[in-house]
Amino acid sequence: VRESLAGARTSSEVASVASAEAQRIAGRDVSFDFTGSDAQIAREHAEGILRGLERYPTANLRAVRMVSEIEGDEGYAMTTADGDGWSISFSRDAQKYGEKSYRADLTQEGKRKFRTTSTPMGAALHEFGHVIANQYGRNRHAQDHAELHARYARGGADVESTVRGEVSGYAATSSKELAAEAFADVMANGPKASELSREIFERIDAGIRMQESGLFADDAVFVSQPPAADGR
Repeated sequence: VRESLAGARTSSEVASVASAEAQRIAGRDVSFDFTGSDAQIAREHAEGILRGLERYPTANLRAVRMVSEIEGDEGYAMTTADGDGWSISFSRDAQKYGEKSYRADLTQEGKRKFRTTSTPMGAALHEFGHVIANQYGRNRHAQDHAELHARYARGGADVESTVRGEVSGYAATSSKELAAEAFADVMANGPKASELSREIFERIDAGIRMQESGLFADDAVFVSQPPAADGR
């Protein structure tokens, strides 16, 4: 993690440092609240979010917070609509047995299906990937997913098996999780990310850059009908 986060001694200090870093990077307020988190886990979660903001300072992220628990099988974190933007929440319950247990849980899940994001920073990058993919347009990345299926089908390949092998098992569950896992793979692993992850990332990145240039607007569906939470 960066020096400013490493020097923060408590989760409260981590939140204050992360807020100041986000203001420096994006030029606007992003609320951070790590109350109830282990301090080192908070540092790594914050680092993932800040790395996302450094690449995409226009990401419409409004807040990062802890919540008591997150429903579902993948109860580590979730991204939810927040006004005209998005908030990322991390689960206190997932950390109830301490830092080592939380890391072990992520590692075990990594072996099973979160291959690219089986660390606290990776989990944060995954959630930031949901923010960016939603900003890119859920209709657009669903269309990209459909095109991917069609292309692999023409070549006689099974797209689900390919996604599980090149990205992760969780990425094979839906177009939105494929987008988030591919994003995290590239952000965390750089040139070591899979070819498929890089292809998906490049499509989303190009779309965001076009939005920033005003070449196309956000999906109306995204603005008027916020979807259910995206989680992991």
